[in-house]
Amino acid sequence: MANIESDPSFREGRPVIVFQNVVDCICSLIDIDDGPTLAQKKKKRTLQRTVLTSEIGPVPRESISSKDSNSSASSLELLLAKSRTKIPESSKWIQCYKTALVKTAFIPDTLQGDEQIINALKKLDIEPTQDEDLDSLCCLRFIDTALPESYAEWKEWNRSQYLVFIGPTMPPNIYGIHFASKWNTPNPPEDGIGIPTGSAAIVYAEGTVEAMGGTLIRITNKKKAEIPKYDSLRHLKLHPGCGPLRLVARWMYGAHGGRKSMAFTGAGISAESGVPTYRDVGGLWTTFNPMEVSSIKGLARDPRKVWKFEEMFFSLLRKVTWNPGHKAMADLESEGYMKGIVTQNVDGLHQLSGSKEVVEIHGSEVNAICLSCKERTPMTTVMDELLDVTTPENKVSSDPARYHVDDAKNAKAKSQMMAYATKCRSKPSKSSSDSSTVSSSDSSSSVSSSGIDEPSKPIKNAPRIASVPLCPKCQGFLKTDGIYFGEPLQKGILKKCVSMAISSEVVLMCGTSGKVNPARQLPIIATREPNPSKVIEINPNTTLLSAHAHIRLIGSSATTLPKIMEEIKHLESVDGKPKTVPPVVVVPKTNSLETSSIETKSLEGKENKKDKLSTGTSTPTEEGNTGTTASPEATDV
Repeated sequence: MANIESDPSFREGRPVIVFQNVVDCICSLIDIDDGPTLAQKKKKRTLQRTVLTSEIGPVPRESISSKDSNSSASSLELLLAKSRTKIPESSKWIQCYKTALVKTAFIPDTLQGDEQIINALKKLDIEPTQDEDLDSLCCLRFIDTALPESYAEWKEWNRSQYLVFIGPTMPPNIYGIHFASKWNTPNPPEDGIGIPTGSAAIVYAEGTVEAMGGTLIRITNKKKAEIPKYDSLRHLKLHPGCGPLRLVARWMYGAHGGRKSMAFTGAGISAESGVPTYRDVGGLWTTFNPMEVSSIKGLARDPRKVWKFEEMFFSLLRKVTWNPGHKAMADLESEGYMKGIVTQNVDGLHQLSGSKEVVEIHGSEVNAICLSCKERTPMTTVMDELLDVTTPENKVSSDPARYHVDDAKNAKAKSQMMAYATKCRSKPSKSSSDSSTVSSSDSSSSVSSSGIDEPSKPIKNAPRIASVPLCPKCQGFLKTDGIYFGEPLQKGILKKCVSMAISSEVVLMCGTSGKVNPARQLPIIATREPNPSKVIEINPNTTLLSAHAHIRLIGSSATTLPKIMEEIKHLESVDGKPKTVPPVVVVPKTNSLETSSIETKSLEGKENKKDKLSTGTSTPTEEGNTGTTASPEATDV
């Protein structure tokens, strides 16, 4: 992100649109409304092609830009023919500019296809001109990037005009965003943003880049990642310095009274710290089947395998710590802008970063709990003092039903675990407040209403420990305090989560795929009347909850949340009235699981909606249905 504080042209700049070729620009101008049916959409695309074919005449360059080029003769019809399957969907960007009272557009006579752009604008009641003497007039300015000298002063123009760059060559820096010219190669030579045919980019002064028409490509260290199609224009009131991130910051800054903001977090924010997820390739998942080691059925069937997994997973967690996204949330809370966090993660990173009000809907793996006396033991103690890791692997029993090498302890532990598994299976599933589920189409193995079926690709030779760890107080069976598939959620915790969601002005969804019920329903409930919340999604990818977001900030939590905090600080400086808040606690950057769990406090909030997540059957095959299996999204099934 550019230094907007030191460069006024950045902070007060207007949105800039970038097209890779003139055909995509023309298509976006002559687009018509989408029909509700597939047939109508196909009809729309046919109409686009017909209009373009009839309006675009021969021009000298196929790829774009200046009419003065000496390259081989070509025509936009040929480029259009090659692009027929990639004609961009309408982003309605031109309608948004009309709403902002843009009535004039400058079209350089050097731009290929200028006559077609002029005709399209006239049909939209925007008066085109080729008079460059526009001074400070609020207008559209189309820029031919084939002539760099023609836009040397773009930073001056962008404070009063809306710029549209057309062509493969971009300025080196648009609000801190670099556009890579050779992005579509096996080993791109530079980092930046690539614009495929059929797509366009819109860049805001805050440093946010969004994809219009189709996806963009982000290149980082020669690795490519898609930026999904999404633009915020329809949500913004266009003015100098506007942008989706700044709009979110203003919403949070303006939240009043008890209706402050809350965060709803998932595996993504922990993955940015290095916590492995079920979707990570390699690592633990080449040795263990995720469903075998994450279900009550698996724990009862082969507990020593599950505890071997826990040992290896815990060794990874010990190496990670909180990231800037965690710390930004803690700062937002300490400065009075956020009331708390509901997290699906079990790693304790929110607490370690300084957050105080944390509700762990899927429990925590910071501690283990005894099934007999309910005493909690820190996982550091379990791993360092109670777990037998000294027995050679060739001496470890291969019998999955064997819990402990000592016969008496084996019988006691097995009896307790089997009783608990039976209790979990007999738990009624009348509503989603009893348990949670993940869609079967997204899991690593099949999921049924009765729990976890046999894994589709069982791994026969996964390692085991010699004996399960036992409670230091009563020698009872220990399990991690996280929620396994098939284990009921705590109704008190669910009630607290719902109370937070419905009493928040803004809900930040950070790093969650939205695939685990009933947790995924919290932001949906927050949007309901009579006091709907504004839901913001922060995620580099499109998720099952994206359609419920008022604004999407495409990016990671670790980079986006600190920027929101910066914008709130700017609003404080402009108003001159920072909020009165308690002293900020400086949090040492320790690793994730070297401390015991921090007990969360109850959150206040007047409940004015139904105190339940949803009702439904226990079949987890559709979104929104409830079921009998639960999963911590720290491993994001």
